[in-house]
Amino acid sequence: MRFGYVRISEQDASYYLDLQKKKMVQLGVLADNIYEDILDAIDGEHSNLNRCISMLKAGDQLVLYSIDRLGKTFNELAKILYGFKVRGIELLIFDGGGLRIDTKDKACLLYEYISMLAENEKVVVANKMKPLEIVTRSMDDNLGRPPKVSIKALQEISYKMKNREVSVEAICTPYNLLPKDIYKYIYQTGEFRPEGVTFLEKYSKSR
Repeated sequence: MRFGYVRISEQDASYYLDLQKKKMVQLGVLADNIYEDILDAIDGEHSNLNRCISMLKAGDQLVLYSIDRLGKTFNELAKILYGFKVRGIELLIFDGGGLRIDTKDKACLLYEYISMLAENEKVVVANKMKPLEIVTRSMDDNLGRPPKVSIKALQEISYKMKNREVSVEAICTPYNLLPKDIYKYIYQTGEFRPEGVTFLEKYSKSR
């Protein structure tokens, strides 16, 4: 069975909605099986899309005017299409220019293509976030909270751990620290880790 889904924005004219629905009926979709969403710029909820997807069963085909009716990002599209593929749901996509994509066609690589674009999208987003992460780290180093462990505390704890007669926890307690706070900088033997040496050098210069 074929189902249709139509989505337009509040700014689109009603004839645009009717045009899509008319084409779907021509493609064999019953009028009662066409779901529609008219989205505003604020909410953008696809409530009827979710209802439509829930009605689909294995062997059914969803008819769309455009693939972007299913989601705003390739990652979102890939998740929905993967669900379709697992459930045995097919897609028929058409537009006013005569484009027609039918996943029943064995040569159709739509699922694979969208998955590839979704992976590329993740890389692009990650690369855009890298400068922000660098700036954030820089702010933490220069403008953020002071380190929880002081140079004096580390040096004293290091000495006591080398010559300890009590537990590491007991050594840390007077400094309001936990063992996990100092193991980043000091080995259990009391010797400084490379991170500890770097810490001492960095904050000694800034004093």
